[in-house]
Amino acid sequence: MPRLLFFLMLCPLGLFGQDTLYLSLEKAIEIAMKENLTIKQTEIQNKVAHLNIKRAENRFLPSINASGNGGQIWGRGIDPLTNSFVNSEFRTLNAGIQSNLNLFNGFQDIENLKIQKNAMQANLSRRQQQENDVLIEVTNRFLKITFIKQSIALADSQLGLAKKNEWITQERIRQGNLPKNEQFKLIAQVKQEEANLLDIKNQLNLENLHLSQLLNLKADNPIIITQLSSFDLDTTQIDYYIIRALAKNLPINTRKLEAENAKKQIKIARSGLMPKLDLGFGLNTSYSSVNPFLDFRNQIDNNLSKVLSLNLNVPIFNQFQVKNQIHEAKLNAEIAQVQVEQEVQVQTRQLLSLKANIQNALARKDMQEASMLASEAAYFQDASRFEIGRINVNELNLSKQNYFNAQRLLLNAKNEVIALWIQLMILSDSIKP
Repeated sequence: MPRLLFFLMLCPLGLFGQDTLYLSLEKAIEIAMKENLTIKQTEIQNKVAHLNIKRAENRFLPSINASGNGGQIWGRGIDPLTNSFVNSEFRTLNAGIQSNLNLFNGFQDIENLKIQKNAMQANLSRRQQQENDVLIEVTNRFLKITFIKQSIALADSQLGLAKKNEWITQERIRQGNLPKNEQFKLIAQVKQEEANLLDIKNQLNLENLHLSQLLNLKADNPIIITQLSSFDLDTTQIDYYIIRALAKNLPINTRKLEAENAKKQIKIARSGLMPKLDLGFGLNTSYSSVNPFLDFRNQIDNNLSKVLSLNLNVPIFNQFQVKNQIHEAKLNAEIAQVQVEQEVQVQTRQLLSLKANIQNALARKDMQEASMLASEAAYFQDASRFEIGRINVNELNLSKQNYFNAQRLLLNAKNEVIALWIQLMILSDSIKP
């Protein structure tokens, strides 16, 4: 198993200023796993899934209900106990407790419980997928901020070179070797470099805001990320990680669980063809003030009745509703299986595309390293030629801009390789939140 050295940060999360928050990538991920709004939403969905399992389990319990009614009757009325007419004022009371327990309903409750448990597993798979997506996004934002900070350092260096060239030009003008209008070109170049530096700093502020929202931090809380240490990757094992990522693919696993539930829905639909058997039990009593010989308590005891019953319901014909439900459930199961196969194709295509992107990024990085070395050598050679008057300002600025662009492209290529490789590690379950 190749060894993967994940991110080692220079310092942990801490507050070193009144409001500024210093973040390592490790701590940024830790905060995101706790505070990200998308992950919080999946936690609520998990609670709903637990509730659905509990609801399915409770269907195996009996139901118990109590009932009662009382009345005051004036004039001619019917005594509920003797069912005879009474021409005087009297009071009545009826009370009872009924219980019902399902003994058999075609295994519908059993299959429903299995479906809810599968749904819970699918929800957990989706939650892990959401965590992986957040982990990838936090990492990409972190790397982008790192790239922008490196670009700021490059832009600041370019500004310093522009100011140095401006000073050289002023000296040559003072010595009479250049016309005065050459100075304005360098002044314009300095202003351009200052504008470029300001634009990159504004990009940094915007990316910091995106990262803050991703971590669910306050927008007015400034953050500063710590520098990443070296990152080692073994690209010779890329095929191993691609196969591992496909075997542990979360979207495919979710689709398979959904397909299993679709098959269980067929069994639930078939339960409509089977008889239903319920066990019932009841306690009932009554009281009437018409009877002067028995007080309230004695009437309640004497009128107490107990009922134990079995209720059997056998379906014979229901306009083919159950038959149509079974047919619909089978079609839904076929659709779910097709969706599994489609998901396998999609995920396979995406993983192979990721592999190609990693290989292309590695090739671009090697190309940009060579290009940067060539641009660096060309610029310093042109700078020396400019100092002795062999080339003009425009040629020097073009060479300097090529050097600057080559440096930025190389930094971007390196960060792209790291970002893509981390994404593969996450998808292959080699890095967990």
